[in-house]
Amino acid sequence: RFSFFVSSEVDLDLGNYERFLDVTLHRDNNITTGKIYQYVIDKERRGDYLGKTVQVVPHITDAIQEWVQRVAHISVDEDKAEPDICIIELGGTTTEIINIYVKNRYSLSN
Repeated sequence: RFSFFVSSEVDLDLGNYERFLDVTLHRDNNITTGKIYQYVIDKERRGDYLGKTVQVVPHITDAIQEWVQRVAHISVDEDKAEPDICIIELGGTTTEIINIYVKNRYSLSN
């Protein structure tokens, strides 16, 4: 594990990417199952799903896509410019959800 200067514990790989690419990543650059579930729970409690049953598809997979799309636009270097690309590493303990996400990845192009 690697701790960012923003006091967030993340996978060591993210720190390696940060050093290799000479960028400054933040806690939102690290997506975890817990963060996604909390995001969906918060939306459900606000009534965003209008009382519908929360399900992995579409709610969790949509939350992953929303997270990636939001974070992909956050600057990671000193010039504060929007990044040209977004690199996503799939793996870890969220494999079952990520597999569903990968099957639906083409909807990101919409």
